[in-house]
Amino acid sequence: MMLRQSILLLLIVVTLFLSVSNARHSDNINDALGKHHKNKKDKYDDHDDRDDVIQIDGDGLEPLYVKLSLTENPGEMMVGWFTYNIMTAPQVQYKGDTKMATVNAHKIQQYKEKKWTGWSYSTLLTGLEPNTQYIYQVGDASSNGKWSNTFNFTTHGAPGTKVTPFSFIAYGDMGAGGADLITIGYVMEYIDQISFVLHVGDIAYADLHSTDNFLFGNQTVWNEFMGQIEPITSSVPYMTTPGNHDVFIDTSIYRKTFHMPTTTYSKSTWYGFDYNGVHFVSISSEQLYIPFSDQHDWLANHLAQFRQSNPNGWLIVYAHRPVYCSADYTWCKDDPIRYLFTESIEKLLYQYNVDVYISGHSHVYERSLPVFDKTIKGTYEDPKATVHIVVGTGGAQEAILSNWLPQPHWSSGVRISSAGYGMLSVLDNNQLNFEFYGDYNNTAMDSFFMNKGTFN
Repeated sequence: MMLRQSILLLLIVVTLFLSVSNARHSDNINDALGKHHKNKKDKYDDHDDRDDVIQIDGDGLEPLYVKLSLTENPGEMMVGWFTYNIMTAPQVQYKGDTKMATVNAHKIQQYKEKKWTGWSYSTLLTGLEPNTQYIYQVGDASSNGKWSNTFNFTTHGAPGTKVTPFSFIAYGDMGAGGADLITIGYVMEYIDQISFVLHVGDIAYADLHSTDNFLFGNQTVWNEFMGQIEPITSSVPYMTTPGNHDVFIDTSIYRKTFHMPTTTYSKSTWYGFDYNGVHFVSISSEQLYIPFSDQHDWLANHLAQFRQSNPNGWLIVYAHRPVYCSADYTWCKDDPIRYLFTESIEKLLYQYNVDVYISGHSHVYERSLPVFDKTIKGTYEDPKATVHIVVGTGGAQEAILSNWLPQPHWSSGVRISSAGYGMLSVLDNNQLNFEFYGDYNNTAMDSFFMNKGTFN
């Protein structure tokens, strides 16, 4: 009983800490402005002036911000889009190697939060053939209904434990405008070579441009961002996890915008999916994660079930906040919430042989050696613990960090202050490669290979 009471007390403390942490937007990082970035107030004054403005083109029925996402089931693809006014007969038309098919939107949600207006649609495409290119468009099937442009996507391989080689891009901490546009442009150069994108939180930074502080966010900024990334999101699945600048009062706006394969828990944002023989798990560092919380229970059960079914397969976990980082930044040096976060999840990463943990939040790129409990375990050739990759470099509207703490013993020594993105290529069941591309000229600033390891 005493243990349960202690846990409940800790839950209350963590909730209060998270509230303070989310309200503390900049965490002193405006003191470290990057080469590509201007001060956020100077750069975004125009958004602040438009805080109460909702811009509607024509009759508000134009399909906007088309996006794809994976589900927990192979052979499926989720298609989403947005309109300001509600469509009469929202639908997706798509075609692979056979005749054209149509699917009505299965979920229609209205934005009712303060200063937000519009409608979110999601449609699940099922029975898709593996390794097949599909063309599709979204729109209104009623007479005189409006339709989007035609897009295409390619499905992944048949389910199984054998790896079929693929690559994906990962970044966090992007925002609307500025260096983010450079990153988006460079990502588009590889769009035909990647299978999906992981955006590890702090997506649009819409909370920084609201007269209500972080409580509701600014729809104008959010919509601008979604328009910027549509060339990516309409072509490959865009898999997300929430950051501290995305959740606002709760996760409702985030969940209506990005249709992830979330669990049955109310308002949850954590999920897992398989891709070409690799299992991915997204967890939320912005919701309760300590022992006895819904998320912690789900994560422990999910990892256990996966390892029971696939003891030796690749396992990649991602979230917004790092477990290990070494930038001169509050979260990386003395934030009590990071201690609780690490204590809550690191043992699970080690127990269930999580190969790679990808995060953002710290606006730099760095990678650790295989490490558990601050102890180096093995090498990249024979890892005996998780390798941690921080890639909070998507544009970082609050600036790229330029100062570092003294190099920790668990660090690989690769620590880069540059906007950019990571590309992870799973080569086979035994090896992967990770590269970091800087926004200066879209060339690899770091590259390393890592073998599949067994921890315990």
